[in-house]
Amino acid sequence: LRLDEARRREVATRREQAPTSLSGVEADQGNPLVQIHKQQQDMERLRDAVDKQNAQIGRLADQDASDKAARPDTLQALQDRLQATERHLTELSRRIDASDGISGQMYELRCHLTTLNERARQR
Repeated sequence: LRLDEARRREVATRREQAPTSLSGVEADQGNPLVQIHKQQQDMERLRDAVDKQNAQIGRLADQDASDKAARPDTLQALQDRLQATERHLTELSRRIDASDGISGQMYELRCHLTTLNERARQR
């Protein structure tokens, strides 16, 4: 890029030093010098456009690299949250199973208590 910048400065300097008006003969569109001058101007515009695009590509590449660098942290955080949620789900399932077991035992105890109360009344 530095070489391109130096080349553009040199071309700009030459243009500044070159006469700005062309004589009537040189102003002729068929004159090779006029055509070369126009081609040089076109080339300079194209170089500027390419430089701008290269700069934009560089910025986008840097942005992409920083986004990729941020993603693993985000992905790791999501994986950690997933694991924590799965552990919590496992704990809740265990507690539900324990509660179901206790509920079954409670039902059996109530039935047994009711049976004992009925026997006690019959005596």
